[in-house]
Amino acid sequence: MFTGLIELTGNINTIQSNNNGLDISIKVDASFLETVNIGDSISVNGICSTVISKNNTIFFVNYLEETLKKTTISDIKLNHQVNLEKSISIQTPIGGHFVTGHVDTVAKLINVEKDDPWRIISIELNKEFRHLVVEKGSITLDGISLTVVNIEQDYFTCHLIPHTIEKTTFLNRRKGDLLNIEFDILGKYLYRFYKLENQRSLNDG
Repeated sequence: MFTGLIELTGNINTIQSNNNGLDISIKVDASFLETVNIGDSISVNGICSTVISKNNTIFFVNYLEETLKKTTISDIKLNHQVNLEKSISIQTPIGGHFVTGHVDTVAKLINVEKDDPWRIISIELNKEFRHLVVEKGSITLDGISLTVVNIEQDYFTCHLIPHTIEKTTFLNRRKGDLLNIEFDILGKYLYRFYKLENQRSLNDG
Protein backbone atom coordinates (compact mmCIF):
# COMPACT_ATOMS: atom_id res chain seq x y z
CA MET A 1 0.00 0.00 0.00
CA PHE A 2 1.18 3.52 -0.84
CA THR A 3 0.01 7.13 -0.47
CA GLY A 4 0.82 8.61 -3.87
CA LEU A 5 3.37 11.04 -2.42
CA ILE A 6 6.52 10.56 -4.50
CA GLU A 7 9.74 10.36 -2.49
CA LEU A 8 12.12 10.82 -5.40
CA THR A 9 12.70 9.84 -9.01
CA GLY A 10 15.10 7.21 -10.29
CA ASN A 11 16.45 6.27 -13.70
CA ILE A 12 16.16 3.00 -15.59
CA ASN A 13 19.62 1.43 -15.48
CA THR A 14 19.17 -1.90 -17.30
CA ILE A 15 16.37 -3.70 -19.14
CA GLN A 16 16.52 -7.40 -19.91
CA SER A 17 13.83 -9.59 -21.44
CA ASN A 18 13.12 -13.02 -20.01
CA ASN A 19 10.69 -15.78 -20.91
CA ASN A 20 7.91 -14.32 -18.77
CA GLY A 21 8.50 -10.56 -18.95
CA LEU A 22 11.16 -8.00 -18.10
CA ASP A 23 13.95 -7.69 -15.54
CA ILE A 24 14.69 -4.04 -14.79
CA SER A 25 17.17 -2.24 -12.57
CA ILE A 26 16.67 1.31 -11.33
CA LYS A 27 19.38 3.69 -10.15
CA VAL A 28 18.57 5.95 -7.20
CA ASP A 29 20.17 8.06 -4.52
CA ALA A 30 21.80 5.76 -1.96
CA SER A 31 19.77 7.21 0.92
CA PHE A 32 16.54 5.86 -0.61
CA LEU A 33 17.73 2.26 -0.31
CA GLU A 34 19.07 2.46 3.24
CA THR A 35 15.77 1.19 4.69
CA VAL A 36 14.79 -1.06 1.77
CA ASN A 37 15.06 -4.84 2.15
CA ILE A 38 14.79 -7.67 -0.35
CA GLY A 39 11.10 -8.48 -0.77
CA ASP A 40 9.91 -4.96 0.00
CA SER A 41 7.40 -3.24 -2.28
CA ILE A 42 8.20 -0.02 -4.14
CA SER A 43 5.82 1.90 -6.36
CA VAL A 44 7.50 2.45 -9.74
CA ASN A 45 5.40 4.88 -11.79
CA GLY A 46 2.41 3.61 -9.83
CA ILE A 47 3.19 -0.10 -10.28
CA CYS A 48 3.63 -2.14 -7.10
CA SER A 49 7.07 -3.72 -7.62
CA THR A 50 8.93 -6.24 -5.46
CA VAL A 51 12.63 -5.66 -4.80
CA ILE A 52 14.42 -8.90 -5.75
CA SER A 53 17.98 -7.62 -5.36
CA LYS A 54 19.85 -4.41 -4.58
CA ASN A 55 23.19 -2.76 -3.95
CA ASN A 56 24.00 0.71 -2.62
CA THR A 57 22.44 2.69 -5.46
CA ILE A 58 20.56 0.21 -7.66
CA PHE A 59 17.58 -2.06 -7.04
CA PHE A 60 16.18 -4.80 -9.26
CA VAL A 61 12.56 -5.70 -10.04
CA ASN A 62 10.82 -7.93 -12.56
CA TYR A 63 7.49 -7.70 -14.33
CA LEU A 64 5.37 -10.49 -15.75
CA GLU A 65 3.39 -10.44 -18.99
CA GLU A 66 0.16 -9.28 -17.33
CA THR A 67 1.87 -6.15 -15.99
CA LEU A 68 3.43 -5.46 -19.39
CA LYS A 69 -0.03 -5.61 -20.99
CA LYS A 70 -1.77 -3.37 -18.46
CA THR A 71 0.85 -0.65 -17.82
CA THR A 72 3.39 1.58 -19.53
CA ILE A 73 6.34 -0.46 -18.25
CA SER A 74 6.55 -2.34 -21.57
CA ASP A 75 7.50 0.94 -23.28
CA ILE A 76 10.18 1.93 -20.77
CA LYS A 77 13.62 2.84 -22.13
CA LEU A 78 17.11 3.10 -20.68
CA ASN A 79 17.66 6.27 -18.62
CA HIS A 80 13.91 6.95 -18.46
CA GLN A 81 12.94 8.71 -15.26
CA VAL A 82 10.42 6.98 -12.96
CA ASN A 83 8.49 8.04 -9.86
CA LEU A 84 9.32 6.08 -6.70
CA GLU A 85 7.62 5.58 -3.35
CA LYS A 86 8.29 2.98 -0.66
CA SER A 87 5.31 1.13 0.80
CA ILE A 88 3.75 2.63 3.90
CA SER A 89 4.02 1.38 7.46
CA ILE A 90 1.89 2.05 10.54
CA GLN A 91 4.08 5.08 11.24
CA THR A 92 3.71 6.59 7.74
CA PRO A 93 1.61 9.78 7.57
CA ILE A 94 -1.20 9.39 5.01
CA GLY A 95 -0.73 12.65 3.15
CA GLY A 96 -2.20 11.56 -0.18
CA HIS A 97 -4.76 8.75 -0.43
CA PHE A 98 -4.69 4.95 -0.32
CA VAL A 99 -2.92 3.64 -3.42
CA THR A 100 -2.59 -0.11 -4.05
CA GLY A 101 -0.10 -0.02 -6.92
CA HIS A 102 -2.47 -2.08 -9.09
CA VAL A 103 -2.85 -0.07 -12.29
CA ASP A 104 -6.36 -0.03 -13.76
CA THR A 105 -5.61 1.32 -17.21
CA VAL A 106 -3.29 3.43 -19.35
CA ALA A 107 -4.43 6.78 -20.72
CA LYS A 108 -2.98 9.53 -22.88
CA LEU A 109 -1.93 12.96 -21.67
CA ILE A 110 -3.82 15.05 -24.21
CA ASN A 111 -2.88 18.56 -23.11
CA VAL A 112 -0.50 20.45 -20.82
CA GLU A 113 -1.46 24.07 -20.20
CA LYS A 114 0.89 26.47 -18.46
CA ASP A 115 -0.69 28.68 -15.82
CA ASP A 116 2.54 29.72 -14.10
CA PRO A 117 3.63 28.51 -11.71
CA TRP A 118 0.98 25.80 -12.08
CA ARG A 119 0.23 23.33 -14.86
CA ILE A 120 -3.22 22.16 -15.91
CA ILE A 121 -3.14 18.70 -17.44
CA SER A 122 -5.89 16.95 -19.39
CA ILE A 123 -6.04 13.15 -19.50
CA GLU A 124 -8.25 11.11 -21.80
CA LEU A 125 -11.13 9.32 -20.09
CA ASN A 126 -12.51 6.10 -21.54
CA LYS A 127 -16.26 5.83 -20.96
CA GLU A 128 -15.63 2.41 -19.42
CA PHE A 129 -14.09 4.15 -16.40
CA ARG A 130 -16.07 7.38 -16.29
CA HIS A 131 -18.10 6.24 -13.26
CA LEU A 132 -14.88 5.90 -11.23
CA VAL A 133 -13.79 9.52 -11.66
CA VAL A 134 -15.30 12.13 -9.33
CA GLU A 135 -14.73 15.88 -9.31
CA LYS A 136 -12.59 16.83 -6.30
CA GLY A 137 -11.92 13.12 -5.79
CA SER A 138 -8.53 11.40 -5.76
CA ILE A 139 -6.80 9.68 -8.65
CA THR A 140 -3.30 8.27 -9.16
CA LEU A 141 -1.29 9.17 -12.27
CA ASP A 142 2.07 7.40 -12.62
CA GLY A 143 2.02 6.84 -8.87
CA ILE A 144 1.22 10.47 -8.00
CA SER A 145 -1.83 11.24 -5.85
CA LEU A 146 -3.76 14.06 -7.54
CA THR A 147 -7.16 15.70 -7.27
CA VAL A 148 -9.58 15.64 -10.19
CA VAL A 149 -10.59 19.24 -10.94
CA ASN A 150 -13.01 18.93 -13.86
CA ILE A 151 -14.61 16.08 -15.79
CA GLU A 152 -15.59 16.53 -19.42
CA GLN A 153 -17.15 14.09 -21.88
CA ASP A 154 -13.94 12.28 -22.81
CA TYR A 155 -11.26 13.70 -20.52
CA PHE A 156 -10.60 15.03 -17.04
CA THR A 157 -8.22 17.65 -15.68
CA CYS A 158 -5.84 17.92 -12.75
CA HIS A 159 -3.71 20.83 -11.52
CA LEU A 160 -0.02 20.41 -10.75
CA ILE A 161 1.62 22.59 -8.12
CA PRO A 162 5.29 23.62 -8.62
CA HIS A 163 6.53 21.04 -6.09
CA THR A 164 4.87 18.17 -7.99
CA ILE A 165 6.24 19.41 -11.30
CA GLU A 166 9.80 19.71 -9.98
CA LYS A 167 9.95 16.51 -7.91
CA THR A 168 8.28 14.02 -10.27
CA THR A 169 8.42 12.89 -13.88
CA PHE A 170 5.87 15.57 -14.80
CA LEU A 171 8.80 17.95 -15.19
CA ASN A 172 9.45 16.23 -18.54
CA ARG A 173 5.99 14.99 -19.49
CA ARG A 174 4.66 16.05 -22.88
CA LYS A 175 1.38 15.92 -24.78
CA GLY A 176 0.83 12.40 -26.13
CA ASP A 177 2.66 10.60 -23.30
CA LEU A 178 0.94 7.57 -21.77
CA LEU A 179 0.25 7.44 -18.03
CA ASN A 180 -0.56 4.64 -15.61
CA ILE A 181 -3.90 5.29 -13.92
CA GLU A 182 -5.24 3.83 -10.70
CA PHE A 183 -8.71 4.90 -9.63
CA ASP A 184 -9.54 5.45 -5.97
CA ILE A 185 -9.86 2.06 -4.27
CA LEU A 186 -12.62 3.32 -1.95
CA GLY A 187 -14.63 4.48 -4.95
CA LYS A 188 -14.21 1.10 -6.63
CA TYR A 189 -15.48 -0.75 -3.56
CA LEU A 190 -18.44 1.60 -3.19
CA TYR A 191 -19.38 1.16 -6.84
CA ARG A 192 -19.19 -2.62 -6.52
CA PHE A 193 -21.35 -2.51 -3.38
CA TYR A 194 -23.89 -0.33 -5.20
CA LYS A 195 -24.04 -2.74 -8.15
CA LEU A 196 -24.51 -5.77 -5.89
CA GLU A 197 -27.22 -4.05 -3.85
CA ASN A 198 -28.98 -2.88 -7.00
CA GLN A 199 -28.89 -6.39 -8.46
CA ARG A 200 -30.21 -7.82 -5.19
CA SER A 201 -33.11 -5.36 -5.23
CA LEU A 202 -33.98 -6.35 -8.79
CA ASN A 203 -33.87 -10.03 -7.89
CA ASP A 204 -36.02 -9.50 -4.81
CA GLY A 205 -38.51 -7.46 -6.81
